[in-house]
Amino acid sequence: MKKLIAGVVLGVGLTAMAHGAGDPEAGEANAAVCAGCHGQGGAKPVMAVYPKLSGIGEEYLYQQLVAIKEGNREIAEMTGLLNDMSDQDLQDLAAYFDSQDITVAQANPDMVDEGQALYRGGN
Repeated sequence: MKKLIAGVVLGVGLTAMAHGAGDPEAGEANAAVCAGCHGQGGAKPVMAVYPKLSGIGEEYLYQQLVAIKEGNREIAEMTGLLNDMSDQDLQDLAAYFDSQDITVAQANPDMVDEGQALYRGGN
């Protein structure tokens, strides 16, 4: 019986760790400012220089947000945006963007040959 209880406790603990510590619903409330650059739900950036945030992984995104907030990853456009956010706010943001659907774009078929030549030969 003790082994069964220990197994259940371990299983529940591992499941909680796998799902992360963020609350997607709470993160949505803080994500409005992010849409200005990364698009609604982090799926459609307004310019190609801004990354898609949707579905890239809660833990990965959380680590990036912490690095930006602490100044270990400098992104001029994000200066000051995370300063007033708590660690839980960052986890919630990461959970929100991870819960969003990933959008996959398709290359313009007319430009594939040009892109391939640029990739292989450089500018």
